[in-house]
Amino acid sequence: MTALLAALASAALLWAGTGLHPHWWLTWLAPIPPLLFARRAPWWAAALVAFTAWFTGECNMWGYLHGLIGIPSPFVIALFAIPALIFVIAVLLWRAEILRGHVWRAALWPPLVWVAYEYINTVFSPHSTFGSLAYSQMDFLPVVQLASVTGIWGIVFLLIAVPSAIAVLIAAWKRALAATLAVAFIAVLGFGEWRLHSTAPATGALTVRLLATDARHADPLETVREYAAQVRAAHADVTLLPEKLAILSEAQSTEARAIFAQAAAASGNRLIVGLDERHAGARHNDALVFAPDGALVTAYDKQHFIPGLETGYVTGDALTLLDQPSGKWGVIICKDLDFPQLSRQYARAGIGLMLAPAWDFNTDRWLHSRMAVMRGVESGFSFARCARQGVLTLSDNRGRILLERATTPAGFVTAEGRVAVAHANTLYAGAGDWFAWLALAALAALIFIRGGKNARLVR
Repeated sequence: MTALLAALASAALLWAGTGLHPHWWLTWLAPIPPLLFARRAPWWAAALVAFTAWFTGECNMWGYLHGLIGIPSPFVIALFAIPALIFVIAVLLWRAEILRGHVWRAALWPPLVWVAYEYINTVFSPHSTFGSLAYSQMDFLPVVQLASVTGIWGIVFLLIAVPSAIAVLIAAWKRALAATLAVAFIAVLGFGEWRLHSTAPATGALTVRLLATDARHADPLETVREYAAQVRAAHADVTLLPEKLAILSEAQSTEARAIFAQAAAASGNRLIVGLDERHAGARHNDALVFAPDGALVTAYDKQHFIPGLETGYVTGDALTLLDQPSGKWGVIICKDLDFPQLSRQYARAGIGLMLAPAWDFNTDRWLHSRMAVMRGVESGFSFARCARQGVLTLSDNRGRILLERATTPAGFVTAEGRVAVAHANTLYAGAGDWFAWLALAALAALIFIRGGKNARLVR
């Protein structure tokens, strides 16, 4: 009964604390029941509870990954089973140390194991950081500010270290560990509050108009003309449209460019529009940038694609930087924002505003928009993101949502607001994944220490 309760409690906390619409505070509690159960249970029972809890909690993403995106069920099961096994390893290492009275090492094993797993997964996964525990905290802005120093890795570390240490303290109270935990957590919150009440110097501000509809016509040029009519009525510094708003043949691509050029000139706005185009026999998922006089300034080609759903496109390899009177802007597309390294490149180029056409899947609109907002916190820039089947979002470089409106198939939705072009220098933008590498080094040291002790026992 104790095993069942521990597994169910942890699974319920993880289910509600992660996924597409998380309640951030529940994530901090999810690891505690399996850890507390493990201290008095046989290793195999501890492993079973840990696996069941994590695997069941992750099933909150089954409908999204299998039902919506269409990933075959065996692959989805594997996607759930691997992190569940990693959690088993973390729990068993915690158990081994707590039984030996090594409270500090017990507290450190789970967060170090988890950071190492997430970082290695990010390096090899075509989805990069998608699925990270860190995104569950996007409504907890003081902790999110830590990403400006450590990237998401510091947040991930905290999310496992705090419950790990609490479980240790329940099992074997140590004043020094309790004091360290309290000081570290207060320091993180203090830094977060300080950063939220500070501002990066802005080089300017501008009015951004976001414009999208979930409806599309059978004739893609009809969709283009409807968007163009909306653009002509816009009066802002820049109008941003979503990703792949029309899928065009080669002849249609040329005509669509001409239509949007005329619309930009008629409105006097700088216009950024995402199209699925064909040129010279090649297929492009690109973002076209038109000047207020209608001239095509540049086209950004998307660099990262969803495996299976997006094949056959030209893969971009260059940044799109726009030097404007208000400051420096960058242009990027949707899934590119799952990859922190690309945003760091833009940050090192000094942008103060990122403009992103995007396309979501309705149900993931909160999560995917907040993943993009995280890039702004990490690398220090404001954000404008316009997503079909998603949300129209403006945010600052602290992750505060300045404006947000959901799209609909019933007609066009517009959102217009002022946003500062403000570049904030961050340690993460300059130093990259240093915290993840530090965690890997610390994990290697713990493995070495444990291996040395085991070798002495054998001798």
